[in-house]
Amino acid sequence: MTAKKSDIQRLIECCICCDYLTDVRETPCCHQLFCNTCIQSWLKKPTKNCPRCRSTTLTEQSLLKNVVVQRFVDNLQFPCPYALQGCSAEIARCDLLKHKRLCSYSPDKLANKHRLKLEESRNLLLRYKEGKTHITDNALFDLAKLFHTEHDYDNAKECLQMIKDQDNLQEIIILQAQIERDTNQYDKALELYTKAYSLSNSSSQRIELLTAKGYLLLKKAQYEQAKDVFTQAFDLLRSDDESPTKVELLNALGLIAKKCSDTMGNHQTNSKRQHRPSECVGFNKHDTDNERLVTIQQRERRISTKSAPPLDEFDIKMHHIDSSSITFSIPVLPFDVYASVTGTFTDWIERKMTKLNGEFKICIQILHGCHYYRILVNGRETIECHTNFGRVHFIYVNTNDQNVNNCLDQTVLSLHKLNIWTQEVNNQFIKSDQPPPPHIPPHLLNILLNQKLPAHCDPDVLPEPNTVMLRHLYALSIQNGIMILSTTIRYKQKFVTTCFYKPN
Repeated sequence: MTAKKSDIQRLIECCICCDYLTDVRETPCCHQLFCNTCIQSWLKKPTKNCPRCRSTTLTEQSLLKNVVVQRFVDNLQFPCPYALQGCSAEIARCDLLKHKRLCSYSPDKLANKHRLKLEESRNLLLRYKEGKTHITDNALFDLAKLFHTEHDYDNAKECLQMIKDQDNLQEIIILQAQIERDTNQYDKALELYTKAYSLSNSSSQRIELLTAKGYLLLKKAQYEQAKDVFTQAFDLLRSDDESPTKVELLNALGLIAKKCSDTMGNHQTNSKRQHRPSECVGFNKHDTDNERLVTIQQRERRISTKSAPPLDEFDIKMHHIDSSSITFSIPVLPFDVYASVTGTFTDWIERKMTKLNGEFKICIQILHGCHYYRILVNGRETIECHTNFGRVHFIYVNTNDQNVNNCLDQTVLSLHKLNIWTQEVNNQFIKSDQPPPPHIPPHLLNILLNQKLPAHCDPDVLPEPNTVMLRHLYALSIQNGIMILSTTIRYKQKFVTTCFYKPN
């Protein structure tokens, strides 16, 4: 029999705290291991049985100390808690606290190290300005990056101005743009990013520069320009690109669509929106009826199938069936194609559309929030929207759209006359042939109470009380293997009887 890693992991973990064992204690019944503090807290409960088998009553004296397992756990090698800061040491568990206290990558020691390095860099820059030492351009650039990292922007700018060699001009301009961005000088940063873009040759670097420029425009609330920049960066990606950069660009476009839809929703509420090819596709669902329709004109720029003639224009329709469902539909094209939809609501997994009644249709559940999607033809991104947002469409669903009470317009609700409703049922709804309500059983009219009474009264029978609630139990002998038990609760002249049937 071979023990797996998971079996060993369960062996050295406490079943109560699910952490590594500390001061191991073993139960005598099922030999389960626990931390001493965990099992002691368990024994303080009223039920002092075993936490695992629940069959044996445990005491503090009955617990066994397992030294072998404790020694094994103490000698396990663990990475340093500051591994993310750069420490690559692996320490035994028994020495972990000591190493954590003395580790040079702890936050306090790293902060002290950065402070000393920053002071040393400032002294080096001061000696260079006084002519007491010589520094190369590469060293000045490294100093500028260090000052920028430590948020010392004045010294960083001064180092960049002292660089004489212009071989790394593009890197210098990018660093200058980052400094201007961090000091909230967005206009200067945009100019520098544009200049660096003109010097760039690789697509990856251009995408990075366009992304940084788009975020600056987004901070300045210039959504149209930001959309153009992000779309330009998105067009530079390969069609089969699945990198995080693509996700970042799509998220940025979705954020812009949400901003635009919020702006449009403030000016155009309770009305249907007609989107021209040059208008924003993002919208708020504030229509008055529950069957809302938005028609988006789209245009195709690239269709590479041989049998497919060029397609100029077609309609994509979205029917909001309810607050959580959307139906996408496009007309059946004059050539043999298949269509599918993909978006954030499907985790970008393609969902094939069904040909029905002359249209490709699909109904998808959707939650509130900002969503973006694409329509694919023949499995390729061949359909592009000539709107301001490029090839991606956006829809924004408000939280209050999930409330079914908002489906009808107030004008429709006002057509119904309000009536006063009570708990009394109108006589016209009561059938005349209904049987009368049952009377109280005779054996409940006289109540047996064990109390002393005057001599002129029956000591066993009392008149029914009107101020107390009594419960009566009635049991039948077992017949045909069934036991019947009934209880009656009576208050004044009202009673409720409940019967219980149980097979023997």
